[in-house]
Amino acid sequence: MALPLAPAALALGKRIPWKYVGVAAVVAGVGFYVYHLKLTVANLQTTVAEQETTIARKDSEIVGLKGSVVSQNNAVEQWRLIAQAKQNQAADALREAEEQSARADRMIERLQTSGAKTCEEGINLIDEALGL
Repeated sequence: MALPLAPAALALGKRIPWKYVGVAAVVAGVGFYVYHLKLTVANLQTTVAEQETTIARKDSEIVGLKGSVVSQNNAVEQWRLIAQAKQNQAADALREAEEQSARADRMIERLQTSGAKTCEEGINLIDEALGL
């Protein structure tokens, strides 16, 4: 099967220079391959630039989140300290209430054992117990 150029070339009485046709085809193929590689490299460079931008954005988000975590940890620590102080206050108040209850029990016992006959005697005994 002959190429379409063959009859025209034969009509002119010339031979087809297949060697040059092959070289031209190889050069065209290599040129297309190089062009394709250049496009691929350009696309990869664009992709890399986009990824670098994404990485930079994610890094800034991470820094922001770390700052948020640090501030939340500080807030948690402050609330823990406040809760500890309130717990200590409650323990002190409970201790004081237990001491007052024990003093009241002792006063009632003294009143019952002393046999205070009047309110005035009872008040005097209470004042004595309180150290007034």
